[in-house]
Amino acid sequence: MRRGKGKSVETLQKLIQENPGNTGFKKKLAASYLNQKAWGKALQTTDEILKTNAKDNETRILKAQILLAQNKSVEAVKELQTKA
Repeated sequence: MRRGKGKSVETLQKLIQENPGNTGFKKKLAASYLNQKAWGKALQTTDEILKTNAKDNETRILKAQILLAQNKSVEAVKELQTKA
């Protein structure tokens, strides 16, 4: 099962390299990292998206999910309350 997850990350990374402006691929990559419990990579990916589009509420929700998965509920709430 782990092999398949790694393959999807690899595929998404390739797609992002070919389409650097596509935030949809980046969001899917962050979600894949979340599913793998690779919290640091997931947060880094969401932060990259938010640097280019601070108003992306879908990414803010994803980031909050990542924080909640790490039992960082206070930080997750702050993230959801952030206004761009």
